[in-house]
Amino acid sequence: MRLPNGYGSITKLSGKRRKPYMVRVSCGYGDDCELIRKVLGYYENYKKASLALADYNKNPYDIDGSNMTFEELFELWSKEKYAQIAPSAQRTYKAAYNYCTSIYKDNISEIRTEKMQHIVDTADVGATTRARIQSMLKLVFEYAVAHDYIVKNYAKYIKRPEVVVEKPRVPFSESEIETLWKHKNDHMAKIILIHIYTGWRPDELCELSFKNNIDLDEMTAKGGNKTQAGKNRIVPFCDKIKPFVLELSQMSTHLVCRENGEAINYSKYYRDFKEYLDSINIKHMPHECRHTFATLLDNAGTNRKVKKLLLGHSSTDVTEKVYIHKTIEQLKEAVNAI
Repeated sequence: MRLPNGYGSITKLSGKRRKPYMVRVSCGYGDDCELIRKVLGYYENYKKASLALADYNKNPYDIDGSNMTFEELFELWSKEKYAQIAPSAQRTYKAAYNYCTSIYKDNISEIRTEKMQHIVDTADVGATTRARIQSMLKLVFEYAVAHDYIVKNYAKYIKRPEVVVEKPRVPFSESEIETLWKHKNDHMAKIILIHIYTGWRPDELCELSFKNNIDLDEMTAKGGNKTQAGKNRIVPFCDKIKPFVLELSQMSTHLVCRENGEAINYSKYYRDFKEYLDSINIKHMPHECRHTFATLLDNAGTNRKVKKLLLGHSSTDVTEKVYIHKTIEQLKEAVNAI
């Protein structure tokens, strides 16, 4: 069937091709009065090519933008998005993006709900992470619609996976902490004990470097990234873990590292953490070190303001926020009391 003048064209290309149907549309005239035609895309069959051409004529969009790949779109989106969010949130989106390799090279105008749903449904991760993948895809394609690269956000039709409520965090018991001390010569035992007696969030702990965050003279660490109250907080190392910190400073650039001195990110730390605890018959998650630290502070009768400063929790009390100041010596007294 002949298409109307100015509507565009569909051409079947010769040879064996996965997407042999080329769609082109008219985009006005150049300075030499020659008609400018641009390729809208390549499609597997005539029906898909016809639908793409119909969508374009219904709502014309930036063809050059629609021909970018998902990989290119994510790069554009992340440059804008990452300037507005914390590093921990950036890592969450990057981790979700890593599960989308099957669409990296696909033109964004050709990516449909079914393909994205398959990514979410088949990712070999828990429901929470799959929900993050769905959320990332929706945000990235919302950006594409807002910039007229595409007309419709098919990601908003992805069915969100059911998120099972996680088990409550359980602190390490006294006997489990004693077991770790019995294995204090093991590399991972030292790091986990440091984690328990400092209470950093796992990703914060992995970011602590001896050059930028740790003062070996004062035996304190300064860091934090999740909340305003938690940023750039100071947490002293208690006396019992100082030897571990000094030892690690001689072998690596970062507090969290492997025995060969390699600094590792949170995902690698999580894996090493679980493998080591399994080897000594202890079952815990990295974040439960933070809950253990909070519990130890409670058990030691730590002042509420000091506890909030060490954990990076915000205060709703104006008096606490403005008028109560604690010195590093007071923070050291608190961690040594546990």
